[in-house]
Amino acid sequence: MSGIYKTDSSDHKNLHKIPDDFSNRETRIARLRDLREDRNSADYDHLANEGSLILMVPDSVSFAREFLNDANGYLSAKGLENVL
Repeated sequence: MSGIYKTDSSDHKNLHKIPDDFSNRETRIARLRDLREDRNSADYDHLANEGSLILMVPDSVSFAREFLNDANGYLSAKGLENVL
């Protein structure tokens, strides 16, 4: 993992590139894919509504907070401080 990111949509194909030793890796990858699908529905499906979401809004917010907290802890354990 290089730490390099792009601002175009091609970067989203790298969701599976979470480090192998990241806690609950496979579950996190699945949730990130769900969030991307929900975002795409919200952006491009004109018939979509809140009931169309894979994850409800409070669950998405909760996941995002937990993931960022765990990512910060993971990076800190690897010697990187205050990156998120």
